[in-house]
Amino acid sequence: MSAAEIIDQIKDLSPNEEAKVIEFVATMNARCLRYSEGKRFCSATDWVFQEHGS
Repeated sequence: MSAAEIIDQIKDLSPNEEAKVIEFVATMNARCLRYSEGKRFCSATDWVFQEHGS
């Protein structure tokens, strides 16, 4: 399954289920980007939601 397919499925989730996905991604990002500069992380997050937001 591609990222685009996963993103399309996320768009179809109920608000409650979408919140769980967002929480998971935030937890994953916190672990993976623990040492990243905060500004860079926020910029990347903004881009993802602009590109794939609902």
